Amino acid sequence: MKKLLLPLAAIMLLAFAVPAAFAGVEFGTSWTSTSFLSDTSLQSDSILGFHAAYDWFILTASVDSLAMPSAVMADMTGVAVPGFLNMFDAGLNLKLGIFQAEALVGTNYVYFYKGQGPSNGSWGANLRLLGGLNFGWWGVGVSGTSAFDTFDSLVSTIKGLFDTSTRDKSISELTSGLVPAIYLTFYF
Repeated sequence: MKKLLLPLAAIMLLAFAVPAAFAGVEFGTSWTSTSFLSDTSLQSDSILGFHAAYDWFILTASVDSLAMPSAVMADMTGVAVPGFLNMFDAGLNLKLGIFQAEALVGTNYVYFYKGQGPSNGSWGANLRLLGGLNFGWWGVGVSGTSAFDTFDSLVSTIKGLFDTSTRDKSISELTSGLVPAIYLTFYF
């Protein structure tokens, strides 16, 4: 039994060490211009965002929250109260030297301040592409996010990319609502 204990302990230490060697936690902040809004009087405003993610090898899971002023919420949802757009995503995180690229898909939830919007808020889906530079313990990047009302509309848009008869429409749906952001991220 004692002879078996040492190899088992070595295997357990290796099992715990390998994921830690390829895993990382990141926190950050983002800035988003409101130039995508239909109300041109709001296009000089900006949206502050908060970011947290866990990376494991080439997989990543992230939570992003955008603090939305009441005028921006009114333009996007028709309800004039401040709130948060919360995005819960999973995807691929590819790193080559200092260059980093991510492709994420997930769900989003609109939170209205003190529940002053629709009774249950609003669930949707999003597709996000990020690119940036990773300088060890910190990094900068840009992202583009396309938000959809439902997960079904996201899936049909992605399926449309592979069909020549609907490709142009799908590309238009992805790019017309594309929301750009600039990120500052710290890695742990």
